[in-house]
Amino acid sequence: MSAVPRYFMNEKLEREPDDRDGSRPSERESDEKDDSLAAFWQWFALAVLLFAWIAEATMCADRGF
Repeated sequence: MSAVPRYFMNEKLEREPDDRDGSRPSERESDEKDDSLAAFWQWFALAVLLFAWIAEATMCADRGF
């Protein structure tokens, strides 16, 4: 397992045999699910940071900093 995103990796090194019997989802479907989940958490983290920044600015303005 690698922490490097799949599009940075050399695909020729990680060839898996095709699984045509349908016992597991295709690589494209699992990549799309992973990408959408990663995008959700990135937007969630951005929203949390923005909320914290606004809260800090509000508290600083209230105290006169």
